[in-house]
Amino acid sequence: MDAVAAVVEEESQVMLTDEQVMLVEAPFHQKPVADIDGVATRNGSSAIDELQPYTDDPNGVQEPMIPGVQKTENVTYIRLIVPFIFFTIAYGGSTTVKLNVILSLVCRQYFANQENLGDSSMTAWDSKETLHTFAGDIDERCQIAEVHAIASNVTLWVGLVAGVLGALSSPFLGSLSDRIGRRPIFMIALMGPFLGDLMFLIAGKWDNPMGFYLLYVSAILDGGTGSILFVVAMCHSYASDVTSPGNQRATAFSIFHGVLFIGMSIGPSLSSFLIGYTGSLIAFFYLGLTLQICFFLCVVFIAPESLSHERQMQSRSDYQHLKRVQQHKNADKSLAWNMLESINVFKPLRAFWPQDGTKVAIKRNLVILVFMDSLTAANGMGELVAIVLYAEYAFHWTSVESGYYVTSLGIGRTTCLLFLLPNAFIYLKRYIEKSDRKNGTYLPENKKFGASTVDMLVVRGSAFIAMCAHVMFISTNSPGFFLFLGFFNALAGGLLPSIEAIITKHVPRQKTGMILGAVSYTNSLSRIVGPSLFLSIYSRTVGTFPKALFFAFLASNTMIFIGTFLVKQNVTGGLMTDGSDVNNLEPDQASEGSSESDSGTLAESSSIDPGTV
Repeated sequence: MDAVAAVVEEESQVMLTDEQVMLVEAPFHQKPVADIDGVATRNGSSAIDELQPYTDDPNGVQEPMIPGVQKTENVTYIRLIVPFIFFTIAYGGSTTVKLNVILSLVCRQYFANQENLGDSSMTAWDSKETLHTFAGDIDERCQIAEVHAIASNVTLWVGLVAGVLGALSSPFLGSLSDRIGRRPIFMIALMGPFLGDLMFLIAGKWDNPMGFYLLYVSAILDGGTGSILFVVAMCHSYASDVTSPGNQRATAFSIFHGVLFIGMSIGPSLSSFLIGYTGSLIAFFYLGLTLQICFFLCVVFIAPESLSHERQMQSRSDYQHLKRVQQHKNADKSLAWNMLESINVFKPLRAFWPQDGTKVAIKRNLVILVFMDSLTAANGMGELVAIVLYAEYAFHWTSVESGYYVTSLGIGRTTCLLFLLPNAFIYLKRYIEKSDRKNGTYLPENKKFGASTVDMLVVRGSAFIAMCAHVMFISTNSPGFFLFLGFFNALAGGLLPSIEAIITKHVPRQKTGMILGAVSYTNSLSRIVGPSLFLSIYSRTVGTFPKALFFAFLASNTMIFIGTFLVKQNVTGGLMTDGSDVNNLEPDQASEGSSESDSGTLAESSSIDPGTV
């Protein structure tokens, strides 16, 4: 072991000078712009003082170590908008259909088992009839507590498999896309949902108990490529490559969020129509698979690569450099420690307590906000599955009514993201600024760091809407009012993007990608925990007190609401303890805040406010 460590140490010393090691280990805001890998500059020299400074302006120099890297010509994220709508329609329409495929498979197997056990109460059920439940919608006899309890457990495990694999694959695929380009990884990400839906279609058409295993094959294929969460992340990465970091990028992110919910509004209604028109539960899968193929072909033939070859090469160089640095650091550590470190799946969580001189108040805010973000993501994942199952049991809804319910969710979220939330930011900002000026406490935007008063008011209001919705879910027994409550609850849909926007304000701009990657990781974990928790509650209480599910959602939203009072607002003096980030503000970053607050026109110049992302 000592011999191996000596060899690694010797190699590391050859590859890294003392100055290079110091640059890597220093906090980012204290690092000079340096050519740590000796890449030649414009005049062929590798001297540190001759490098162009790094900027995030897409029209300027993109890389501090590679000359002449400009914005990729003729590349725009607009080319992905229409194809992405196809994908979101396919995803939204298949959501309730997948739940009901699972329910029908469970129902078919349940009654077959009861008949084999000689249960006389099942004699009215023709065993051959159970093999054709997919020729129409859910049979009324499947809407019993025993079937729903088993179906919720199967849904839980299918989601658990997809969630675990998604949490493991997303960080790897995202990092790989920096080194080999977005399009190859985009294609891989799209293959998973397509093959997963294909497995559901085969399971629905295959009159065999082995169809259950295809559900888990679907989860493996879907989660192994990151699932829809990673597809959305790839859209954001594509947009980030071709937009500036200011309002333009924020608008692009908001457009993709809005398109996601538009598709989730259209898809379920379209699915309900096809089920009613064709009389087949699995009819929508044919359309959904076709739409996904269209998106895939658009990525292959229409959308060009957004990441330039120079930036890919730079990412590969950085990746190899960091590997060498890590080898240098771990050379004197035991083999067991290095093995544990290499398989530590919780390493991304370190981003929420940075060790780079960040103020304790900022780090405390990050932890609270990430906890709130994780609860919100878990609620969203759990509600989409568990509440639909509850409604089908309590009100004997079929796929048609469930589709309309999911459509109401999509309409509510689209209304919130594209209309209510932007206007809320505009008018609240005006009111708060006017009040602060009157009281003599006004500070321009570039003097305030972290969460603002407006940010927290929007999050608090969204959490309060969600709390009220679940109180009314508990009290109502009307299917019509329940459908309306789905729309009302979706008006809190701005909660997740608003919290994540606040999180990015707690790190320097150059670390935005890193913190969003860590947030994506926690969202993947929430996809595991949320449905698992809420479906477990539903499966254990559906026969005795099915509304216990809504008490769990109410408790979760109450914790989010309380958390808004624990976040410290309007931190002054910068994010860092020594205030170095204030002194090192980029000119456009410093002027952005002052112009925004003085003129008040930035938010009004677009229908989408940056705070909605």
